[in-house]
Amino acid sequence: MTGAPDCQSGRRRGLQGKVNEFVEKGISMGRRKDLTGGGLIRSLGGWAVVKSMRKEIETFFIWCESVGNTRGKDSRAKRI
Repeated sequence: MTGAPDCQSGRRRGLQGKVNEFVEKGISMGRRKDLTGGGLIRSLGGWAVVKSMRKEIETFFIWCESVGNTRGKDSRAKRI
């Protein structure tokens, strides 16, 4: 930032140094499997949970189709 007072630029350099130090510490820790990618999958409990949820949803649609058939309605369940 041009024209910034000396106190601002000095403070900024100090903060940037702290950020760099923080990042370097993180890099030296290496890649952690528990923090790498798949945030939504991780928050749901992992792939096994996601797969079981998918199976439950498919079962629900099959059930909806069968209920629709017994009531004489359109048997096609609308997928979201």
